[in-house]
Amino acid sequence: MLWLSVACILLEICFLRIPKVEGFSLFPPQLNPSLKSCLRRDRATSTTSTTSTRLMQSNDDKEDDDEERRMEMVRQLQKTFYQSTATTSSDEDKDEGPYLEPETGRMMHLPLWRVGWIEVPGRANCLNVHEGHYTNMFEKILATPKEENGWYFGHLHLPGGTKASRSNEPQFALKTWQEECQDDTRFDIPERSAVVGTLMRIADYRRIQDGRLVILVHALERFVVDTVVQSFPHGVAHVQILPDTDLWMSDATSKMDENFAKVKRAKAVADAFSYYHDYECDPSIVLALPQDTEYMKAQDIFGVEIAKCLPFAFLAEQDTLLPEPEQQPEEAEEASFAGGTPLLEDLLQRDLILRNPPPVVGIKSLLLPDPTMNDDDEGNQSAPTTDDLERLVWQNLQDLCRAARYKLPLEIARLKPPGMEDVLPTEQPQTIEHSVSTKYPKARRQWRLSFHVASQLENISSEGVMELRHKMLMTPSTRYRLAALVERLQDINNTYMGQFE
Repeated sequence: MLWLSVACILLEICFLRIPKVEGFSLFPPQLNPSLKSCLRRDRATSTTSTTSTRLMQSNDDKEDDDEERRMEMVRQLQKTFYQSTATTSSDEDKDEGPYLEPETGRMMHLPLWRVGWIEVPGRANCLNVHEGHYTNMFEKILATPKEENGWYFGHLHLPGGTKASRSNEPQFALKTWQEECQDDTRFDIPERSAVVGTLMRIADYRRIQDGRLVILVHALERFVVDTVVQSFPHGVAHVQILPDTDLWMSDATSKMDENFAKVKRAKAVADAFSYYHDYECDPSIVLALPQDTEYMKAQDIFGVEIAKCLPFAFLAEQDTLLPEPEQQPEEAEEASFAGGTPLLEDLLQRDLILRNPPPVVGIKSLLLPDPTMNDDDEGNQSAPTTDDLERLVWQNLQDLCRAARYKLPLEIARLKPPGMEDVLPTEQPQTIEHSVSTKYPKARRQWRLSFHVASQLENISSEGVMELRHKMLMTPSTRYRLAALVERLQDINNTYMGQFE
């Protein structure tokens, strides 16, 4: 591994002069040419200034030539390094993933992108990769054919990003969920590295002449860090994929021993990889940018073209990979136990790694018992089902769109369940091509809806973008996520109604 660390350091050195991007922005600001010309015009009032300007122009041209030669050297170094890595690696190295372990539902040797924002399943994003260690990470992923490693990586929230990871502060260190539970400072220092993240897949990319990468990515699944494999120069971990509990277990299964439950969980994960990911994240969606050059100029990349691929991962028009309804996997027999190994999800909730969102102040909780009622009262016996909550989400969305004169994106509108076609009609009729496939399972449609609707509340909720995303990602089940959305929609609608009174 020493040669790899040395190579990474060399790549870092090569990229030292790449413009640093503050915050999250696709492209760094360019020098204003009009300002530059004005400065030169003012200096041209004297012979001395004219001579100085010519010297400056000459120096600028020389620096541009030097920069171009330097970047050409960097590009050649990249080609040599990554091509040799891909072609000469031993069989043992090639086995070091990332890859899915089907018997457990774990993703092994997953490279980690630890940055200062949160991603949730169902979203698409365009990454501006400019730091040397992450350029190295993504180039290694891209150097392997997609058929071999899927071009997967993990997204973990790290407040402060790379700067925080290099601070040597223990709360920013990459750790497992078990280590996080044992950290006595976890509630005293809320700004810390996450242990729950999102599995991502690269859909398309472009290399930029200045050494950066622009990468279109899709968010697929939630995971929890199970084993740390590597912390330098970037994180690598074995992670457990955590599908919503509604997708693989019934209420009776909640009494199942983890040794039985992990088989069902792993099968749900394998089914998602085999059948659903390519339908939920259309692999034919690529960057609307030129492909006729190996390295693009930064000025040839237009945000308006990239925005066409965002913010959702679009459903595919073809559903050939989806199993027929009669071929849907049958529920395995339930098994209960007295004692035994607790469910992983129960442990994660017990230790507050996963948690249900808190109720909204002033809004009656849909799933928590009413403390003013007795257990025998009818109101405390009939908690709404996931189907009930799905309908309530749509009814409240309709009220919100009418009050705010807002039209839902088609990618959300197409998730309407059968029987609710008249709710929130769009300008263009929802054609067969725009409808969800009849082969797409109801539970996954509701799961996708719960994240998509949350994204529409990010800019109008009092909680803020990152806080709302965090709460949605930490919610263990679709049912509780939909309930949280209904409560928030009711709160927002009450605010809108109050404006008209």
